[in-house]
Amino acid sequence: MAVSSIKRQRIILGITRTELAYQAGVSYASVASYESGIREPTATVICRMARTLDCHPEELLDEKWKAKRRLKSGKKTKPISKFD
Repeated sequence: MAVSSIKRQRIILGITRTELAYQAGVSYASVASYESGIREPTATVICRMARTLDCHPEELLDEKWKAKRRLKSGKKTKPISKFD
């Protein structure tokens, strides 16, 4: 997970961790652990955070995470599509 991408986008928009947590349906502690790189959010949470942070979900991912996703599936993957 790109540790700084979630935090950077959140700070740019002036959103607090509490607000992001509420909108993404996770705890404050979860957002803090995603931002610090301790934990990785699920794809669902990434999409929820991206919606709140007004960006595409892939903007919150780093190349390491994308490569890991490709390796797990054993095939080439398409970019995450637009979210509702």
